[in-house]
Amino acid sequence: MKKYIVCIGSGIYQIGLLKKIKKLNYCSISVDQEKYAPGFKFSDRKIVLSTNKIKEVIQELKKNKLNKKIIAVMTQSGTFSAITVSSIATNLQLRTLNLKVANFLVKKEKLCNKFNHGIKRKKYKFSEINKINIPYPYVCKFSSLSGGQGMKKIKSKKDLIKIKNFSFKDKYFYVEQFITGDYLSVLGVKNGNKIKLYSILKKKINDNFSNNEIVFKPDHYHKYKNEVFDYCKKILKKTNFNFGSFQIELIVSSNGSIFISEIEPSLVGSYISDIMIPRITNSDFIEDAIKLYTGKKINYKNKINKRYALLKYFYNKKKLKVISRLVKKYANSNNIRIIIKKNFEIINKRGLAKYVIYLDSQSKTKFELIKKKLSQ
Repeated sequence: MKKYIVCIGSGIYQIGLLKKIKKLNYCSISVDQEKYAPGFKFSDRKIVLSTNKIKEVIQELKKNKLNKKIIAVMTQSGTFSAITVSSIATNLQLRTLNLKVANFLVKKEKLCNKFNHGIKRKKYKFSEINKINIPYPYVCKFSSLSGGQGMKKIKSKKDLIKIKNFSFKDKYFYVEQFITGDYLSVLGVKNGNKIKLYSILKKKINDNFSNNEIVFKPDHYHKYKNEVFDYCKKILKKTNFNFGSFQIELIVSSNGSIFISEIEPSLVGSYISDIMIPRITNSDFIEDAIKLYTGKKINYKNKINKRYALLKYFYNKKKLKVISRLVKKYANSNNIRIIIKKNFEIINKRGLAKYVIYLDSQSKTKFELIKKKLSQ
């Protein structure tokens, strides 16, 4: 009998999961509201529905008598998809994150209120937009959108126009003091008391909180490893995070204080899981996650390879020809790997990069040289 894994979301950055499912000899069922979602061509079956329509998705699965063949429900999408995953998996009596925890993690403001002490934070109505009394710069956060899409940096009164388009989705928004420091992302999986933490990645973001680049350096990793990993374990325990893959977003301020931005209870996409993590660790993050959700054993030990790695995101295609020539010039050594991923078919309003470059090298000198060239 064929065994199916349901994938909530079928966008460009979820293709890594769909490919790995096929490689491990499982079948996939993708759910996405976009009729021509790019992940559908890698799926065995597709359901064209909004991932927020949980009851309808369950009905569709049962109508086609697929529910008895489904062994796992997973996602590489943002926070709200995690609620869909937990809801469907609970209905089908499959392994999943506790639904109550998934619902709590969606509410970023509750998570931050619980753990981020000493930061100025206040809730406002949209009619109070001109009454904000937190010094510039500050961050506006919106519950209706996950990740960077639900956050805007405000540096002056002119920037307030950025948040007026959110008023039809949110009755309230949250204003928080902007913290300068290192923006970090910690990836892992958890099953009861067993935790595997893969890496610490440093992120460079723009004012729209979209990724400009994600960097891994072994020296940076070891600098933060013990303190950051201990903090993440504490957060997971205190939020009762019981099962699944996750991405924890942190800020380490200039004075060493650690603040949490959010916990994404999903298998992170954006080429981090399928390209970056396997190269800088001895683990296949996606394969580990599939094993976890399907009840197979995984190796909870992790080893960091001595590689310097970069994912750099570009939101227009003007520099692509120049960078392509640059890649050909420097990627002729066995010590350097450069990959270009083009995402031109994605509608720009969804906020995804037009193209992405991945770079890694064992040589710090060569890595920094090419990284500098890519930034010019």
